[in-house]
Amino acid sequence: MLDREEEAEQAYEKVRALGLDGLSPEDRAHWFIQFGSTLRLLGKLEASQAILQQGEEAFPANPAMPAFRALTALADNCPRQAALVLLEATLRLPHEEIARYRRALTNYVAELAEAAQRPHGL
Repeated sequence: MLDREEEAEQAYEKVRALGLDGLSPEDRAHWFIQFGSTLRLLGKLEASQAILQQGEEAFPANPAMPAFRALTALADNCPRQAALVLLEATLRLPHEEIARYRRALTNYVAELAEAAQRPHGL
């Protein structure tokens, strides 16, 4: 199965070399998610996080970006970082229930961020 991921990685790299500006915004968002996911499956976790982070910066309203960043953090044995990514994404949701609990969630995010900076995330 890794042969397919390795082939996919090469294809994603070719697209990058040609320039992502030639893609539609939807296809560009898919490129970040799919390339980041492929890198995760290949065990290239730092590269996966970097691609997904770039994707999240380019498409902050796309909820799939933090979901895949969280999967990469889990693959890297960083469950607190994964929870932090998902909570931060949750705080960006425009829902009244999120607004109601924003202060509490923000405090939890700060605690997780501090804990994630410590060795082993503890």
